[in-house]
Amino acid sequence: MKRILVLLAVLLVFPAIMVFPQAAIAGEDLYEGYSRYELEVQADPANRVLTGRQRVQFVNTFSRPLEEICFFTYNAGKEPNPYLPGIMNDVGYARGFEPGYTKIKSVTDEHGHELAFSYAPHTEFVKMLKYSMDETAFRVQLETPLAPREETVIFIDFEVVFPEVVSGSSMAEKWYYQDIFILRLGWYPLEVARTADDWIYDKLIFTPHFLDRLELTLPKEYTAAVAGEKCSERVDGDLKTVTVTNTNPVGSTAVAFSSRYQKNSTVTGDGTEINLYHLPEARPDQVAFLLAAAVEIVETYNRLYGMNYPRINIINTPFMSSTSAMAADGTVLMADGFFSTALVTHRRRHYYSLAHELAHLWSGMGTSTDMHKENFLSEGLAEFISFNLVEEKFPGPGNYYEPIPSGPLYLVLLEPLLSNPSYTFRDLRHRRYIPYHQEGWDQPLVTGFDDSYLHVSSIREYDKAYMVFKMLETYVGREVMAEALREFFTSYRRRVATIEDLRAVIEEKSGKSLQRFFTGWVYGTEYVDYYIKRVKSAKVEQAGGSGEYLTEVQIGKKGRGLTALEVEFVLESGERVREFLPEVDGDMTLTVTTTEKVRGVVLDPGYNVLETDRSNNKNCNRVDFYLFGNARKLLERRPYENYFLGLRPSLLLGEEETGLGLTLAGEKAFRHEWCLGAIYLFNTGGNTSSSGTRFFGKFNLFTTQGGSLSLGSTYDRRNLSLKSRLVFSHPVDKEVEIGTYGHYYYPVYTLWAGLSQEKSWDPAADRKPLMAVVTGLTYDRLPDKAFISDLSLEAAIKMPGYDNYQYLKADNTTVKFFKVASGLYGAATLKAGAGSDLPGFKKYKAAEMRGYTGEEEGDLFASLALDMMFPIAFGKKAEVIRGVVFRGLAGAIFLEAGDTWENKSRGQNFSGDLKVNAGVEISPVITLSLLNTDVPITMGYAHNINGEGGEFYLRLDTPLTIFASLFAH
Repeated sequence: MKRILVLLAVLLVFPAIMVFPQAAIAGEDLYEGYSRYELEVQADPANRVLTGRQRVQFVNTFSRPLEEICFFTYNAGKEPNPYLPGIMNDVGYARGFEPGYTKIKSVTDEHGHELAFSYAPHTEFVKMLKYSMDETAFRVQLETPLAPREETVIFIDFEVVFPEVVSGSSMAEKWYYQDIFILRLGWYPLEVARTADDWIYDKLIFTPHFLDRLELTLPKEYTAAVAGEKCSERVDGDLKTVTVTNTNPVGSTAVAFSSRYQKNSTVTGDGTEINLYHLPEARPDQVAFLLAAAVEIVETYNRLYGMNYPRINIINTPFMSSTSAMAADGTVLMADGFFSTALVTHRRRHYYSLAHELAHLWSGMGTSTDMHKENFLSEGLAEFISFNLVEEKFPGPGNYYEPIPSGPLYLVLLEPLLSNPSYTFRDLRHRRYIPYHQEGWDQPLVTGFDDSYLHVSSIREYDKAYMVFKMLETYVGREVMAEALREFFTSYRRRVATIEDLRAVIEEKSGKSLQRFFTGWVYGTEYVDYYIKRVKSAKVEQAGGSGEYLTEVQIGKKGRGLTALEVEFVLESGERVREFLPEVDGDMTLTVTTTEKVRGVVLDPGYNVLETDRSNNKNCNRVDFYLFGNARKLLERRPYENYFLGLRPSLLLGEEETGLGLTLAGEKAFRHEWCLGAIYLFNTGGNTSSSGTRFFGKFNLFTTQGGSLSLGSTYDRRNLSLKSRLVFSHPVDKEVEIGTYGHYYYPVYTLWAGLSQEKSWDPAADRKPLMAVVTGLTYDRLPDKAFISDLSLEAAIKMPGYDNYQYLKADNTTVKFFKVASGLYGAATLKAGAGSDLPGFKKYKAAEMRGYTGEEEGDLFASLALDMMFPIAFGKKAEVIRGVVFRGLAGAIFLEAGDTWENKSRGQNFSGDLKVNAGVEISPVITLSLLNTDVPITMGYAHNINGEGGEFYLRLDTPLTIFASLFAH
């Protein structure tokens, strides 16, 4: 499931960055040659359509006469993806896939004469999507060639169609959700990139242009949020006209309007107007928090990097999931997790997300970059700017959550369930980069879409890029970096900038050549791993009886990445002394003199170096021990350099068993994890007389490319039984076609093999010692074929002490999802199993089928189920209790036929023994805000058509569960 969500996230990268640049003309006027636009648009909410007329005043900046002008509108959401199954194309839409696009109706000159235009094949542009892009770029033929420096005026009439969505997974960049309309990027025509000589199609950057005026006319009951420097409104009868004007160039202007929006505004101390548009159910305390945070962040950025936007809109977009957010020109879009379903324990995360998106108003929006090969410049700098701010406001380890008790309280209760082992902002970037590098996915920061590993591209563009800029800051100095960024953002405001432009500014400010640094970290795949080879300390006696300590530390270096390095010496008193090494070219020895004995050495204590392994950076305080309830220790754990030990209670809740116990757990990040514990079962099937103690242990050794070796063992003292299992599992990634240029890898095959052992010392038990070989293969084509198949084999081994059983068992489950019609989807599930000489406890049971309660069992089993699934209510948002949000409800009807049979040599009457069951299911989807997790719970009733009764049940493994979790919101 997580891999499918990653696929959807990959597809969403494209609308977030698909825009084109226009080069600035050198000279005293940095914006000379920029086109001037005026827009008049009318919204028709009832029909989900916006019509517009665009005036374009265009100057020929080429050195030759011009016969055509090239424009672009973003139409990636116009067609379904033919490379994906129909059911996947419908994800995110309210009633199945709907096209969202901009249609060019006509183009005329200033005299009203119609001009011919034609679309260019998408293959002439940067290769991104293999579909839906053939009506993206179009060429307008001029009646007469336009001479150099000459200008002309043309008018473009267009229409924008909004698709109805339940989530932000729609590719359209145009969304309609419950009377909320959003337009983000490329919804009106922009010019394609151009140099001094020609149009260029190998760069994807915002097209800087002057938008002198934009008029939006819509029903007066609607509140509109339109980006722009100045905004005014007038009402004429039943209509309202919102007008924005600008004196500076823009990229692509965002527009949002709804009859449900409410507006809160404030002004920063330096005069920036901030408007926050939210839905009525937004919590007042969250609105106040976001406004106050925005003021603080914008004032800081204005002071550090220069004032960029006099007016900023922050807009509540409820169809976006959890706490996701996006930026546009002068605009930030934020999901409900910041407003109505927000948790106070996440406020530092809210602050960071807002800081990151506002940073884009300097990096990526205020300064345009080539999103084809240099999207890392936009995202990495935004991360760098926002992380510096957040870490200054919330310093130290454990800064991800609010101080005790509000933030850590739920961490203490839910710690075993949380996937993120660190609660320090900086650690999050190391957590993603280390396995990314270890598994061989590393690529240069400068990598185009068509060469990119799409399934991990966000790690390169966010995590690695941020840390490269952090290492650069350490290398040249924080003050130099801040001064260079201010000049960079000022010089390239509303202009196209490259990584080389940034390099030139930093080199000028620092006086250093950055060629080697950029060659290794930006254009190459250099890496680094510092480690302590040896520490030697001795006391040097001085006259008068006093003495000093001479400490020598030998530092090893793997990799050739150029970095600075800070080394920390921990003294006996706890005092810490740091030494700064401006460059480390290889293994080296550092000697320091201190007045106290050195107790330990730490390399890179500030986590400023992007290392492939941080566990060898210190020789002291290498264990984080967590005792249940010690929230501070849990918050401040540093799992990538320290070993983690935790002692916590264990809770078992089941239909037949309930118990409470204690667990000791250990973890070395990316290497292994283990746990040992005991649970006292005080209730078994309602029979308290059968209480007893169960001991358990588990060890996982992680190998390369996502593999693992797992050993688990459980000893039941009540039943005097021991069960153990040793399994090696390894996924095999294969490139999957998903309709994009570039390379998307997915674990198509997962192989596993191992041993299973059962032993009992209970004289009354009918179980004999058992040793079996287990192996299996999963073939997963859910992303591109909506198909998955699991095959498993189990065979008993005859050996001393285990000679009671000799059987072979094979099982297969195959599921195929398909689309029947919009709003109706199917899943065919085939289950089959066959065994030879199966003992009673290994036989197949007919009761495995939904709705059948008979006790038949046998050596053979087969069933075929057909589930027809449909949405009942998707895209909802109702908070049941604080932190628990109802998102949607799906339903299904199904028919299942099958049975078990004995393995008879004389043949079987398969059809005569067939049992047929029918039933209904519903699956409500609940979001647990604390865990940022959707929980679909399937409830159903099935009845045996043969008259064998029926049953109610609660399950998490039916096709409806998968369907509901993907489609609900």
